[in-house]
Amino acid sequence: MLFDQLVSVGYVPQEWLNATIVPVFKKGVAGKLCNRPISLTCVLSKIMERILSNKIYALLHQNNIYHRSQHGFCKNRSTTMNFLECLNDWTLIILFKEQHVIICIDFSKAFDVLSHLKLFARLNSYSIRGTVLTWLINFFSCRMHHTKVRTALSDAATLCSGVMQGSGIGPLMCLMYINELICLLEHNNVQVKKFADDVEIYLKIINNVDNVHLQLALTSLVEWANEWQLAISIEKCCVLNIGKQVSTPYLHGLLIIIIFIHRNLQ
Repeated sequence: MLFDQLVSVGYVPQEWLNATIVPVFKKGVAGKLCNRPISLTCVLSKIMERILSNKIYALLHQNNIYHRSQHGFCKNRSTTMNFLECLNDWTLIILFKEQHVIICIDFSKAFDVLSHLKLFARLNSYSIRGTVLTWLINFFSCRMHHTKVRTALSDAATLCSGVMQGSGIGPLMCLMYINELICLLEHNNVQVKKFADDVEIYLKIINNVDNVHLQLALTSLVEWANEWQLAISIEKCCVLNIGKQVSTPYLHGLLIIIIFIHRNLQ
């Protein structure tokens, strides 16, 4: 009854907008800022987030909005399923002695940099509207957080972007934000597998037309990332060639990504 009342008026208690961030070691030097920030929030807030997340996921699933290539944080679509599907496709490639190029793309800190305004626009396009959308807007707006390291606590700061790692509804929001990218890439005749913000693109290379399709897919990905304000992690991108012949033109795709990002940084 409490949760229904809060959603009916789009109200979020002030205590639910406060979070304590605890840095969790991910890689490299433990003292650096690159480590993963996990938000510790109110337990009641987490319960409501999980309930709302399940309702929204069911709506998206019933209307076939979620793409089947997405495996992150989806029911019956785990990392194991992602791996097995890719392994099956790539095994057939070897058996039929075909030539394929696989490109792995990773977005840099996607959970932490999502634009709130663009997220709300995406929710509206998926028919998440009315008081539910109002509640989500209020939930992600005017949030405050402290960073805690051992017994030291920082001053409060405003969260201006991102969906909070450690929240109950954050992963769902991230998936909805990136969901359209799969359809965009498939328009260029490439196969796509995704787990959250990790993307694998692969395509059979027979002639230069296939190289052009792959190049167009990479260009579309870069343009989409620029429009939706997501940075591509260049150091985590990689290329795998399956087959006896090495196709060199696809290397220009990653080169375009690097040049494009450097131009934006300048």
